[in-house]
Amino acid sequence: MTSPPVLGVFHGKACRLLAMKSRRARALAGEAALQGAVLGLFVNTDIDFEAGTVRYMRMTPNGWTNWRGPMPDVVLQGEPMRSDEQCPVAARLRGLVPFVSWTLPDKSAVSEVLQSTALAPHVVPFRHVVGSDAEAVIAAFLEEHQRAVLKPGYEHLANRIFFVARDGDEIVVRRRDRRWRLPRDKGLRELASLIGDKPWTIQKMIISRVRDGRAFDIFVHAHKGGGGRWELVRSYGRLSEAGVLATVTHWGGYLGELDMALAGLGDDGTALAAKVRRLGIQIGETLDSQYGGRLDEIGVDILVDSQHRPWIAEVNSGPVTRFHEFERARPHVAHALDIARRFRDAAATGSPSE
Repeated sequence: MTSPPVLGVFHGKACRLLAMKSRRARALAGEAALQGAVLGLFVNTDIDFEAGTVRYMRMTPNGWTNWRGPMPDVVLQGEPMRSDEQCPVAARLRGLVPFVSWTLPDKSAVSEVLQSTALAPHVVPFRHVVGSDAEAVIAAFLEEHQRAVLKPGYEHLANRIFFVARDGDEIVVRRRDRRWRLPRDKGLRELASLIGDKPWTIQKMIISRVRDGRAFDIFVHAHKGGGGRWELVRSYGRLSEAGVLATVTHWGGYLGELDMALAGLGDDGTALAAKVRRLGIQIGETLDSQYGGRLDEIGVDILVDSQHRPWIAEVNSGPVTRFHEFERARPHVAHALDIARRFRDAAATGSPSE
């Protein structure tokens, strides 16, 4: 009897106890069982390369238990993976076993990539902001667009999102629930001083609001599933807290189902909901083709202007999924098993795996 495939969740350091308590680990373990696989958690010191075995923690009817099993058929990354230079064990393992989850190498470049595709009409106008040119770039952008959003392009840091507007000879800046006004030149200098040697992005501010005036956006999560087909995991609307322009949940923001969020638009809302869901799938397919078929999931922040036109504000390859881990687990496990099968078939025939 053929043994079930083993999906290994690799953490790279001793944090299995935390992982065992996570909703993601429980979701993946349950979905692996439904799809005929075994899921095991492991860290650096659990691997015996000479024996070709791993000491896993796996879910059983009696809870998480230790299990000495074979090398995994595929590795799911349990945390943002450090480079192979920083984690030589991961480098050695990668030479033996395929890994799932590939992150976008440069988040700030995603808009630039999309701008060269058929999705360009949905890309929010932007400029990259770096180093010594920061003040001039910000000034020119505000001259053209009046209002803008300035944010780090290398990672998502909600506390470092600045909403900026040009008002005559002054610059108005908002950050979370703070608002201040500065003379133009001083304001530009202070904004430019935020920019170090890492890339930032300045985007045109799209006014996206619900009827009570609060800021509103849409989150769409898409994932590559069985057969390499991109599919929708979840979509929902997000409202900001009163007085805040960013729809950040830990700042008091609110999540609501997308169809309900757009119900006030009548038939236009139904059509718009379908359009943004389709757009999420198209973004996944487009970026995947641009990056050699290695991408497996994305989270997209979409703004909707007063004409009901959707705009792509941001794309992340490691989206926050704490509100829908069970929905995510199904395509994630199916995709991982696809990779394992391709790797196994390639090894059996002696041909290189994709």
